Order: sequence, then structure tokens, then C-alpha cells
Amino acid sequence: MKSRNALMIGLIGALLLTGCGTAADSKQAEETDEVASSSSLTETSSVAEAASEIETSSDTEDGTEENAEAESSTEEESETAEEQDPMLAIPTVSGEFSLEDCVKLGEYKGLDLTMDVEPVADEDLDSYLEYMVQPVEIDDPDAAVQEGDIVNIDYEGKLNGEPFDGGTSQGFDLEIGSGSFIPGFEDGVIGMKAGETKDLDLTFPESYVENLAGKDVVFTVTVNAIKQMPVMDDAWVQEYTGGKTSTLEEFREATRQDMEEQQKEYAEDMMKSDAWQKILDGAEVLAFPEEYLTESADAFDEYVSGEAKMYEMELEEYLEQMGMTQEDYENYRDSATRNDVKNRLVLEALIEAEGVTKDSQEFKDAAAELEEMYGMSEQELRESYGEDSIDQYIYSDVLMDKVISYANVTEKTAGEE
Repeated sequence: MKSRNALMIGLIGALLLTGCGTAADSKQAEETDEVASSSSLTETSSVAEAASEIETSSDTEDGTEENAEAESSTEEESETAEEQDPMLAIPTVSGEFSLEDCVKLGEYKGLDLTMDVEPVADEDLDSYLEYMVQPVEIDDPDAAVQEGDIVNIDYEGKLNGEPFDGGTSQGFDLEIGSGSFIPGFEDGVIGMKAGETKDLDLTFPESYVENLAGKDVVFTVTVNAIKQMPVMDDAWVQEYTGGKTSTLEEFREATRQDMEEQQKEYAEDMMKSDAWQKILDGAEVLAFPEEYLTESADAFDEYVSGEAKMYEMELEEYLEQMGMTQEDYENYRDSATRNDVKNRLVLEALIEAEGVTKDSQEFKDAAAELEEMYGMSEQELRESYGEDSIDQYIYSDVLMDKVISYANVTEKTAGEE
């Protein structure tokens, strides 16, 4: 069964759509009309990805100054927006349209693809196994804190009898001997028992922050619990797996196989992303449906306005902080939405070219896998995520499987020639 990650990443282009739709005259109109409405899941993935780039458009703190310089350089440039982004020069079509009049697929069968699988190094396996081991609380009431123990503590630091900022915490897990706290703190906790409270008279290092450097302070520390890391041996494995695995060696090998499978799934996801990009590069957009452009632009505006609202700003103020004029923003949005709609048109063209419908057995099989993956019925999934979103994921999954089956795939371990 495909991994959840593989399905969600699956067809990268499809996940970058603001919604899927079909042309009114498309041969698959009836089937793919279900995919035509905007999809909340895909809106957030595409629009958020494109619109969020606005936040990185200014690399300096003085966005206004940088914008002024950008405007000056723009005046000196002879290139028009259409020359900088050729898709802006592609005509639009209003009203009903034919899909074949809007997009022309390139050759998507027989792609040359490489699946680079990252090997699982011994140190990666060891790190993962260490991550799986959780500290165990010591039940012995007479147990005292030792070097290497993990203690759960409450503490309050006071300077001249008054608490200072950053000097107080509750329920903090501290590994004794880690050197996480100032000198003397961890040593002062050694020997304490669970439930014990103690004052530690300490001095901040001279190299500490200015308001505390070299200052004498008192930390009142209470030990809530003492924990120790269990020894990873056969007994630990049996307890951890509920008796399903007997030895540490068996557990290490099973874990390695799981990690290798995850690496392979990730490599497959990246290969699918590469395949989709090749399909996009080979496709030609002949015309943009105005309806699609409007839907994408509206979703883009909604996302950016939401970002501005989150920072308690009006859109104009938000753009100014990002070093963008209204014209800059509109040009950026126009380019982003055209890229978005290209993804949408190419996906629809693939659906038509491959003759995939909701009645296809492959569509039904992919829907069944989705049910199993999420532990929900298809109806529950549609109610939770929306009809269009679920249809789009299923179509994407089926189509990418087809594209990969047609491809010339070379699988190799990452780093190999």
C-alpha cells in the first residue's frame, strides 16, 4: 500500500492547484466537472506557497529603501513584464472554451527518471533508536539524583530577592551533566531526592547577558521526579514491542528495514515531483480561461489579505512592509496565478488523455487505498476534506502511477554515479 506521504505529495502539480476544472466542451466534461470547483486543500497549498514568497521579497530590514532602489532599477530596464514572464503574453478566453484550445500536452510517456534512494547509515539507525528510548521514572523514594539522570524540576531564580526574567520554570526536564545551566546549578541538584526543595547560591558568568553577568543569584529548586534512560537490550526490546520481537538485533534489523522503506518512499515522491515538472515543461498553454485566472487570483488575494490581517495590518501597509508597491504585487500575483492555472490545465489534459473517470477501476482502487490509509470511509473523507479535494488527490494518484509506469526509471543509491 502506498504511504500517506506518497499520496499527499503524489502529483506535485496537482497539489499546486487552486482547484481543478474542465472545459465546457471537454470530452470528459461530465466526469471532471466534479474536479472543477475550487478545492480548499489545494487552494491553501498553491496560494500559500506562491503568496508566502512575498514575505521573502525583501532581504533587508529597510524594505522601503530597497523598494526605492528596485523602482529606480526598473526604470532603467527595457524588458516589459511580458518579456520577463512569457506566460503574461498568452491570450485569455472568456465564457465556454475547449480544453484543446487552451493547452497542448507534450510527450509524457517514456520520461527518463532517476530515483535516488538515500542509504541508511549506521549512525542514522543508532540516532533513531536512541530517539525511541524514553527515560523511565525512578519509583524508589530514597533514590538521589546522580550524574546522567534526567530530573523534572521547578525552579525560580531571584536577584536581590526579586525574580528576574527567564529565571523561572515549572516541569522542566534537565539532564544532569549536560551543562545546559550555569556552572553550579546541575552540581547543586546532585544528591537531591524527589519532592525535595533546595536553594542554590550561584553566580552568573561574566560572559552572560549584561543585566545578569557576574551577578549573585539564588535559585530555589524542587525536584519533581528522577528519571533514567533504560539500557537498550533484549529485555527492553521485548517490553517495547509487547513481546513481538525477542532480541535487540532483530529489532535493529526491522527498524533499519522500516527506515529504508521510508527513504525509498521519499525518493519516489521526489521522482514524481521531477516527473510532473517535466510534464509541465513539455506542455504548452495556448490560452488561459479567464474564469480560472479569476478563481486563482481571488484565492491569492484572500491568502495575502489573511496574512496581513494576522499582523493586524491593512493590505497596503503589509505590502509596504514587504517593500512592494501595488503594481509589484499585481504583477507578482498575475505571474503566480498563470503558473497555477497551467498546473490546472495540464492535469485536466492528462485526465482526458488517459481516459480516467470516477467509474474507472483504478480510480476505485485508489479510493479504497485512501480509505484504508486514513481509516475513514470515502464518504467521511469527502465530508471532511471536500468532494473536489478528494477527487483531485485520487485523480493525481492514478495519473502519476500511469506516468511512472510509462517512464524509464533508473533506481540508484544516492551518491552513486
